[in-house]
Amino acid sequence: MKTRLGLLAVLLYLATTWLTARPAYADEPVTPTRTSDQMFRVYSGFNYMGGSQGLATLQREDIYGGVGIRLHPLFEIGLSLHEGNTAFAFHVHDPTGAITLDANMRKMSEPWLDPEVRLQLLRTEQLTLHLFADIELPFGGNGVIIDRVQIMAPELGNVNATQFIRQHVNASYRWSSFSVGITAHLELGRFEPRVDLGIRRFYGSINLDMDPKIQNVLSLIKQPNLIQSSYPVEYASPIAGVGLDYRLWKGLSLSISGTALPTSDGWFFGASGSTTYRF
Repeated sequence: MKTRLGLLAVLLYLATTWLTARPAYADEPVTPTRTSDQMFRVYSGFNYMGGSQGLATLQREDIYGGVGIRLHPLFEIGLSLHEGNTAFAFHVHDPTGAITLDANMRKMSEPWLDPEVRLQLLRTEQLTLHLFADIELPFGGNGVIIDRVQIMAPELGNVNATQFIRQHVNASYRWSSFSVGITAHLELGRFEPRVDLGIRRFYGSINLDMDPKIQNVLSLIKQPNLIQSSYPVEYASPIAGVGLDYRLWKGLSLSISGTALPTSDGWFFGASGSTTYRF
């Protein structure tokens, strides 16, 4: 699946470049154009995010495509469609640490929408400040694939319980997120470094619907509450990111960026790449 996502992202980039790019001739020099000077933009790219919160470790990869429109010289909106997958790993243990449960799950081919707004706060000859806000809204199914469940207990030993858990547990994952912050762009000819500072609020939970046989096993190892019906993955955290845009031709640019955000139990890190055409 990762290979297919990577290949699709490359194909999106090549298709956008082929459709929009044309060489800059000697009598037609490249003149950087401010984002706020353009009425429309189309964009595509890929994202990666990984980190830990609470008992869970998450990794998410996605590709996307979107469109944006400037409704006012200072105000722009955009909407992108994402397709991605999420992998989970979590470790559960009893208070003594003698009984442990390790599980790996994944949610494949999930679509979500990402509407965004940008408001220009400041503009000088080289520096531009934007206020941004976006929300991620998944609309696919919530089902999760259980890849591995390992239980270690004195009464059972080290047991691979994957098949048993698959038969008696239905797992699901629900989430959404909201981000708001400020982006600073510094225009240096073809290059445009940028810095993002803001806050991200993430709501998520891994939910387990268990039949009575699971409770029988937990009673056998004297840990009826070892497995909970829900494991929240939620945080509200500051975010910080750096990026670089490179203008290939008048309206076409490439972008790379990295993001980091602390949570109460760890860190999340992200990386992304995209291509944008403004006209």
